[in-house]
Amino acid sequence: MFTKDSVMYCIRQLIIILFIFQIALPNLAHKVSRNHSKRAARTTVDCEDNEWDQMLWDAFDDAISAAEYAKDQLGYLSSFLGLCEELKRGRNSGNTKQKMILMTFESIFGQVLYDRKSRNADEQNRRGRERVAEISGFVTGIGQLYDGPITSSLHIFCHEDFLQYSFTDNDTHDWYTDTRPAANGGGRVLDATRVSCSFSNPIPVAYSYSSAVVTHHMAVFCPNQFQTWEGYDRMSVMHDTRDWYGEAMHLDTIAKRYILHAVLHELSHSDHIFGVPGLEDVPCGEGNRNPAYGWVCITHLASNNPESAILNADSFATFVMAMYLSNADWHTGWAMPFNDNDEMGDC
Repeated sequence: MFTKDSVMYCIRQLIIILFIFQIALPNLAHKVSRNHSKRAARTTVDCEDNEWDQMLWDAFDDAISAAEYAKDQLGYLSSFLGLCEELKRGRNSGNTKQKMILMTFESIFGQVLYDRKSRNADEQNRRGRERVAEISGFVTGIGQLYDGPITSSLHIFCHEDFLQYSFTDNDTHDWYTDTRPAANGGGRVLDATRVSCSFSNPIPVAYSYSSAVVTHHMAVFCPNQFQTWEGYDRMSVMHDTRDWYGEAMHLDTIAKRYILHAVLHELSHSDHIFGVPGLEDVPCGEGNRNPAYGWVCITHLASNNPESAILNADSFATFVMAMYLSNADWHTGWAMPFNDNDEMGDC
């Protein structure tokens, strides 16, 4: 039999419990988002602005999701190419989704499926399948950042407070020292005139480097870029809503608006993540020694030097982003809706 006092006591206890959960649940969710596994112990984000700090953690999470998604798409492509080889058929025998993935991959990394009547088709197709496998390996490396083997530490910054001027060389380049302890990835001397948020011209979106002493990878995201990134939701929102392509949208525009592209680009530079040399900023080519950034240079590199295209960091980041936004066909760089309900067919 409940008395009035016992009922009031239960109500008070329930209010206390609800109050505790109201405080604890957001903090718990925050910790879960940051501590998916042992990886969090080896990843740091250092921003003076808490909103920027959270933006980078969110983008880091989205990079993992995007890489996992791209891995699945590359699995479809690999199976399709294998069937084409086995059944001696061509690209037109695939379904809509297979063709979309194939065309997007070839736009960004170069042709991988050749007509069997063309010269050296067998060798070209074999090498094409190998290039798909190589990109899949890099995608897997980023997708396993939380749950894979821990071989490195990632340090992500929104400032350059740890850099201190050291000297100016004969080419009038200013060199700065990473003043952090070598055990924490510091000690490197960097050419700040070539790339930095404060001294280079033009100022980059971000840059990264690896420690010469131990397995640490540093990525610096320049403060002037956050004003742009703050104006847009996480990339995962675009992935989930699947109705955004009513706007005429190009991959270059998305790369500038969303921090995910910069995170994927900088992560791809780290040899510590992949266990093999990381990707590079490959020159655009034909007298243009500027890095192959953006759709024009990416596709030029793919058409003229596929072996270099698969080593280019911006090509990799753009492809992973396109695969993550899989409700559109991106092979021209522009978002074109397509029917992704087709079953995966035989080549």
